[in-house]
Amino acid sequence: MTRRAPLVLTALCLAELGLVVSGGADPWDVDIRPLGLPESGEADAPIRPRPPRVTAQQRFAAAIAVGDLARAGDIAARVDDAALARDLGWSFFNARQPAPARDWFERSLAIAHSPEAAYGAALAAFTLDDLDGAEAALAAVRDDAEFGWDSDALAARVALRRGWRALDAGDVAHARRYASIAADMDSSMAAEQGRLSAAADLNEAQRAYADNAFARARQLARAAARDPALTQPARRIEAWAALRSGDGAARDLFAALYRETLDEESAQGLMLAYEDEPAAPALRAHAGTAGPLRDLVWRRDADRAFARNDFLTAAAHVDYQAPLTGVASPWLQGSARYARRDGEPGQDHLALTQSVLSSGGARGRHLRAVDIGFTRADAGGAPAPGAVGTLGIAPVFAPTTNAELWTPLISWRREGALSPSATLGASPIGGEVSPRAIGALSMRLAGNKGEEHAGLFDRGRCGLEGSRHRPCLGRHRRVWR
Repeated sequence: MTRRAPLVLTALCLAELGLVVSGGADPWDVDIRPLGLPESGEADAPIRPRPPRVTAQQRFAAAIAVGDLARAGDIAARVDDAALARDLGWSFFNARQPAPARDWFERSLAIAHSPEAAYGAALAAFTLDDLDGAEAALAAVRDDAEFGWDSDALAARVALRRGWRALDAGDVAHARRYASIAADMDSSMAAEQGRLSAAADLNEAQRAYADNAFARARQLARAAARDPALTQPARRIEAWAALRSGDGAARDLFAALYRETLDEESAQGLMLAYEDEPAAPALRAHAGTAGPLRDLVWRRDADRAFARNDFLTAAAHVDYQAPLTGVASPWLQGSARYARRDGEPGQDHLALTQSVLSSGGARGRHLRAVDIGFTRADAGGAPAPGAVGTLGIAPVFAPTTNAELWTPLISWRREGALSPSATLGASPIGGEVSPRAIGALSMRLAGNKGEEHAGLFDRGRCGLEGSRHRPCLGRHRRVWR
């Protein structure tokens, strides 16, 4: 090594120190490598300067670019720079990590005041649902020319969230006050403010309905219906309030709701609105299409039919099919009776045999039946001479000591609230009197208040009969002929 080697080493050390001072390099970032001192006479060769060191800001930007927020945090913490801390806060916030974002915004503010960092801290606090923290951070941004408008919008959102909280707690007055504050802070929040006000109207309408203040409930419900999201629940409250107050408009309100929703609640409301007119054509028209209303009308008709013993109609409903199994099936039944009284032949002796054979069936609501009755009577023989009749007067007819009689009958009935029926038969066949046709036509009307019946019959002579039964009025059955 020549004598000029120490001078070269000194120059290299000074150059290295200059790079550290002028380039902003990390003094603790030591790079160890051989100096490459010249061993020959070429020691006077020029010294080439090395490229400048990478700065902390450049290393931070590289870590952010690849999404390495942990390394970026280490760099920002070591440098303790307000701008880096603020930028890292936005990086965490955009990565949907509001908690560390808030910490870095507050660290930036601790180093140096910045309206942007204060706004970021407020936004992160709002995302974390810390409304007090958001309002405290916004106090430092309110008068800033760049972020003042954004801070007003955020403050309006804070007020709206406080309003929704108050409404959830049942405090409608504070909910309306916060809605007004939000509208004053930012006019662009008119739609959100309107939704909060409409929700407050709906809340008060529900309370008014519960308190039986139906007129006020309808008024508030109409106000709440201005919000499209609340239109149906608001109109539902109005319809129920109209029904409870006895207003006939409830029919139209429930009908409109049912056409739009085909839901169970609207169907029940319609049923109650037409409770005094269960057979109203309008109700039947709404129930014509498949839906809950048709099922409810069908079930009510079945209940009413069962209550008036109209089992054929009731059995058509699924709820009555099990308990009424077989009610519409064909049947064949017979009955017989025998009675005997011993005594003098032709006087008080009698042997009586009676039997009835019935057959029928139902098809839909129509019930058909055929009955054949047979009667046989035997007096035991002719009476002793003079034992019957008036002494000294010959009888006009010879005494009858036995008879066999047949009585056929055909009947039809249609089940329903209005139930017509008809029967056709004959007087006893086989006796001393010639048989003749007999029959009857009748009509039965069953309703909520009772039952009425009227009939026209011919049983050897024409007649008219009827009955009225009103148990709900405390009256017993009345029969007239």
